Amino acid sequence: MAHLSFLSTIYPPRLNHVTESWPQSVDYQPAVQIRVEDGYHVSLMVAYGRASYGESPVRYRDAGRARARYPDDGAIAQSLILARGPKKGEAMKVHIISDMEGVSGIVKWEQVTGGHAMYEEGRRLYTEEINAAIRGARAAGATEIVVMDCHGAGGPWSFNSMVPELLDPTCEYVVQGEWTEYTAFLEQGCDAALFVGMHARAGTQNGVMNHTVSGQAWQNLWFNGKLVGETGINAALCGTWGCPVVLVTGDDVTCREAEDLLGSGLTTVAVKQGLGRFSARQIPPVRARRMIEEGARAALRDLRAVAAYNPGKPCEIVVEFTRTEAFDEYRRRPGLEVSGDRRLTVRAGDWWTAWRQFFC
Repeated sequence: MAHLSFLSTIYPPRLNHVTESWPQSVDYQPAVQIRVEDGYHVSLMVAYGRASYGESPVRYRDAGRARARYPDDGAIAQSLILARGPKKGEAMKVHIISDMEGVSGIVKWEQVTGGHAMYEEGRRLYTEEINAAIRGARAAGATEIVVMDCHGAGGPWSFNSMVPELLDPTCEYVVQGEWTEYTAFLEQGCDAALFVGMHARAGTQNGVMNHTVSGQAWQNLWFNGKLVGETGINAALCGTWGCPVVLVTGDDVTCREAEDLLGSGLTTVAVKQGLGRFSARQIPPVRARRMIEEGARAALRDLRAVAAYNPGKPCEIVVEFTRTEAFDEYRRRPGLEVSGDRRLTVRAGDWWTAWRQFFC
């Protein structure tokens, strides 16, 4: 008898969404012989029943992408696939891009706004979830990890919400001056990105603290007709330099939004279930961190599971503002076209050139 722990979910059951880990006993039947090439791992997905495998498996991937199926009496579904991971001893550079609103334990603006007493608690919760992703990345073989804070907390706290003395010493971190300003690590060549603490786009039902860029100024954002939020912005930033996003953590609504944008190969970790904009059923932080660590480790075992996100070429970006004064502030910038009440449009040969008209 062998024991295999696999990851399942509480809403809804899909094995490439990480929400909880349960031990599952599986009968070991070495009927299927799988050759594991250097630099590759074999993954196993079992719905229930007995498993047949030759080499030791390393977790799961989406059954829909299985290369082969092996029937076994008592097993309804099991799939073996080859997943590309880093070769042993090979360098792997990982970019962790983080936000605060999607962190377990955070549901109020006071927890993410600099100067409030509750913000200090939020900073600690935030930093420890980042640490969990770092641990998972290291376990998966990451040799260089750079963390970039993308949370605008206001004043000197903007893009500066992590608690440095609590941060895992095996990483390096960036405090940028403006959003999407830092691109050097991506330009140098980055193997994968992990998004930690993300939130849903503005107006999303039950998305905890949902907003897009600035909840006071921005309402909706489209890339070539696709409605996106901040996950889409950061994914497009990474995709500009060919870096795929393989993990997204946040509430369940955000996880679904991310998968809709990036595909079913994406690994997601839902640390809370949104009940409204400022309410959620949450997984306690200590357990949520274990889930994030495992999710990061699993996601980085297959660097080809998700393609680098490209909104398309040429690229049209449309922004709809909440208020006329915000609209007036942007519409005077060169290259932006008024396309409706409180809407501005910019077009360029690629996403990055277009985006820089808004954030230059």
